[in-house]
Amino acid sequence: MTHFSKSTFFKSAMCVALSILPTLSFAYHIQITEPAEDRAYHRPVQSIDVQATVSPTLEMGYTTAVLLNGKVVGDGLTASVPTIDLVAGEYTLEAIVMDKNAQTVASDTRTVYVIQNNQIQRKKKAAIAEREAYDNSSIWHKIAVGLNPKVQAPPKVYESTPTWELRDLPNKPNKPNK
Repeated sequence: MTHFSKSTFFKSAMCVALSILPTLSFAYHIQITEPAEDRAYHRPVQSIDVQATVSPTLEMGYTTAVLLNGKVVGDGLTASVPTIDLVAGEYTLEAIVMDKNAQTVASDTRTVYVIQNNQIQRKKKAAIAEREAYDNSSIWHKIAVGLNPKVQAPPKVYESTPTWELRDLPNKPNKPNK
């Protein structure tokens, strides 16, 4: 039988403990504090502002991120997602804690909804119809519009025109005279 001195035994025990320590993971808890569950946002005027908290304080090598439907939209505990880039529907927000190997060790999810602002859609459809009516009008009408400084041709608006470009359009477009 081999006999170890106390100091040799403690040194061996410390080496084993220190070699195991980096593999231990801390029990983190992350919680989304904003937005509330099942909150609805109006597209395109609102942004989804996300805030989360984590405890205990993250150790070196651990990071946090905010995801929307599985895609990273922010590093850290906050993010702001503009709804103008989203289609109407249901979305899943997730706040995660990742270890140094990018493995998720804690997460929290929320469901939010994006709803379409129908007033802007109606405005867009009216602007498209007004432009189509102008494009289909006679050449004489177009010349008259071009010569009259008080009247302008309606702007070119398409289905692909971003809604933020429609802010300057009048609420009730004037119908072209034929």
